[in-house]
Amino acid sequence: MVVNIRCFTADFSGELKANAEIEEIAWLTYADRHRCSVVSVQVLNALKEMQLID
Repeated sequence: MVVNIRCFTADFSGELKANAEIEEIAWLTYADRHRCSVVSVQVLNALKEMQLID
């Protein structure tokens, strides 16, 4: 199985709100990766290796 995920960065001002199919918004750190899916952990690992997250 191949899973494609795209990660985006942006500057944002305002308030983020869950809406429609988005049930919850949460800010996670690399230390919170145990709360994520296997694929999300792989993304977080790659972002950490690229020094895009702490």
